[in-house]
Amino acid sequence: MPKPGTFTQFKKTRNMLKVPYVIYADFESVIKTDCKSKKGDKTTLNGKHVPSSFALACIRSDGKLMYVKLCRGEGNANETIMTKFSQALDIAYGIIQRQTEAPMEITALQEEEFRVATKCYLCRRPPTDNNCLVRDHDHITGKYRGAAHNTCNLQLRPDKKIPVIIHNFRGYDSHLIKKMMNEDGKVIANSRENL
Repeated sequence: MPKPGTFTQFKKTRNMLKVPYVIYADFESVIKTDCKSKKGDKTTLNGKHVPSSFALACIRSDGKLMYVKLCRGEGNANETIMTKFSQALDIAYGIIQRQTEAPMEITALQEEEFRVATKCYLCRRPPTDNNCLVRDHDHITGKYRGAAHNTCNLQLRPDKKIPVIIHNFRGYDSHLIKKMMNEDGKVIANSRENL
């Protein structure tokens, strides 16, 4: 048992916050019959899963919908859908890249809470002469979060990685995207910890 008054400190302060943006996607497929193959007395229909549509949404950490795309395939659906999915991802990334840092929004009540704060809201330790408290805010939305040590605040820079979460990716949809990627395609992590 730990001694009374001791505690463990969380060191990866950046991981305490929501990611600034998340992209969610889902694919639907149809089975196209390619051909029949005959082996002895049995005839087998060979089917191929072809993507027929996708939906993609880019959502900001406060829930604001930044971009949405729904696409249904026509003609050569496989190439059309995957090309349009790639283009939609590029558009979503472009929208995110063009976002500017929001100025801090702080109410009079929050300003008073900051003025009387006696500890950092992240590490729960008091300020020191070398590490004073500063006003921490979300650089994406501008919303004030609390009084934080200067060093803790500097660790909270927005993450440049944007998670793309694809419904049923591990179970099925991954083969659709793997075809779109080159052979050196990067393995996709199950969590941000593995990125």
